[in-house]
Amino acid sequence: MTAEPDPQALETYAFTCGDCGKSWEESYEHEGARYLVNGTPVRSPLAYAECPGCESRTVHVMTPELLRRAQAAEHTKPERHQHFPRLHRH
Repeated sequence: MTAEPDPQALETYAFTCGDCGKSWEESYEHEGARYLVNGTPVRSPLAYAECPGCESRTVHVMTPELLRRAQAAEHTKPERHQHFPRLHRH
């Protein structure tokens, strides 16, 4: 016997605004083709995302893990590339 899938699954998406740079996460209840936030129907975050900071529609949707990795990469110093002397042949 297999377990029935949860008809109301919780999905979390991460967003980054392409205009102001704001990043945020939002969780949605997903019932079939409907998305709900706190029981209220909302538009699909994959088709219609708007920045809460500047109200821009230039929003990139990604997984929360990808957003955390990108933010971590922004705050780490790149390693210095080590140069070695070039050997010249005569």
